[in-house]
Amino acid sequence: MIKLNNYIVITNKSNCYRWLNGLNDSLANLIFVEPDDKERINSLLDSVEVSAVLIHLLSQVSSTELVPDAEASSGISAIFTLLETQEASGGIVSNDETSQGLNADLAMIESLLNSRPQLTVIGLVDTINHTLLLPIMRAGARDLIKIGTPAYETSAIIARHNKHTPVLEQTEKPALGHVTALLNARAEDGTALLAMHLALEMQESAPTLLIDLGVPHADIMLMMGVPVKFNFLDVIKNSSRLDSTLIQTGFAKHSSGLTLLPMPENSEEAELTPTEIYLVLHALKSHFKYILINHGGLCNTELLKVVFSTVNSTLFLVEQTVPSCKRNYDLLQSIREQKIAIPNPQLIVDRYKKNAIPNAESIAKSLEIPLLYKLPSLGHLRLLAINTGESMFEFSPKSTYVRAIKQIAHQLFGIGEVKVEKSVKGFITKLQNMLIARN
Repeated sequence: MIKLNNYIVITNKSNCYRWLNGLNDSLANLIFVEPDDKERINSLLDSVEVSAVLIHLLSQVSSTELVPDAEASSGISAIFTLLETQEASGGIVSNDETSQGLNADLAMIESLLNSRPQLTVIGLVDTINHTLLLPIMRAGARDLIKIGTPAYETSAIIARHNKHTPVLEQTEKPALGHVTALLNARAEDGTALLAMHLALEMQESAPTLLIDLGVPHADIMLMMGVPVKFNFLDVIKNSSRLDSTLIQTGFAKHSSGLTLLPMPENSEEAELTPTEIYLVLHALKSHFKYILINHGGLCNTELLKVVFSTVNSTLFLVEQTVPSCKRNYDLLQSIREQKIAIPNPQLIVDRYKKNAIPNAESIAKSLEIPLLYKLPSLGHLRLLAINTGESMFEFSPKSTYVRAIKQIAHQLFGIGEVKVEKSVKGFITKLQNMLIARN
């Protein structure tokens, strides 16, 4: 699986935001935070493995005493000699007009490094005012990058510091859960049905959380007959007190023990911000062995980018129809054009009929995703599962749909391996007994 490098970007300026998003590639995940949101910055540093913090230095906006662009675009290493020469000759002077901004920048850098000395801090600047660079460097900034620097130079500077960043000795942390995202560009009930059954099978093995971000919102809650307590937006609003007590008392629970967290009905996607989602998903990973995120019917690539940065595997559910294949192909193209990494993608073809076209293999080839499984149609059983509040595990445990769910869970997580072995041994024992009886 591709490992994302996480970078916290501290800025509230649109030009910095646009430039970094234009540079972003499949190996980088940018988490934007407002400079005055100290609590969120500290929460991210505590919960997320961060490669570097990029700070937009507002003291570097003076139009005087600027380092020429030829030197400014290559980071500190290219201008360090120039600064030493100017310092030795007394060329560096204090500027009262920029002292307030400088003090704020120095305070931000020092506060980050006081508790995390090994953290890599890189300054982002509109212009480079050489009278202020040495104090910034002495405060602990590893390098400076001028906004507007081409992508290859920016990547080279950041990569250089990634290679030389020492490995921190960290206290033992609880194991983080395995997160799986389930996607379908179309809002089809088969996606919610698969999410429900797969989560129930995962719960049989270990504590599992089903996050339902799909549209229409809260469909899975209706299917399972579970009343909504806290929804996803409630959790975001209460992220500062997200702990095991809140999860036990506020999250909805199915009779199987499965924990559910839906979006509220009639909610808008605009209510979600990437940083908030990122913090909540990372926090939840420490409380559950498995997390399944239903993203069916949503094509918001900004939201997907955040989800992908936290997941271990991705399932695409596509029906054996031209509209379903077309919409999912378009979604995949949009994701790939934006160079968003898709962790361990696999394809499931829903309502599959063997003799119909296109077949599963051709769908997988056109989408360029490995084929994982083909789900049977079984319309009457699906209707019962959707309308009665009961899963097929309860009223049709030997159906081909249930067997398919168990196989998918086994291939993804190793769930059900012992049960499979027992079943095989039981069959062999029965066969041996029959042969002995005949003899």
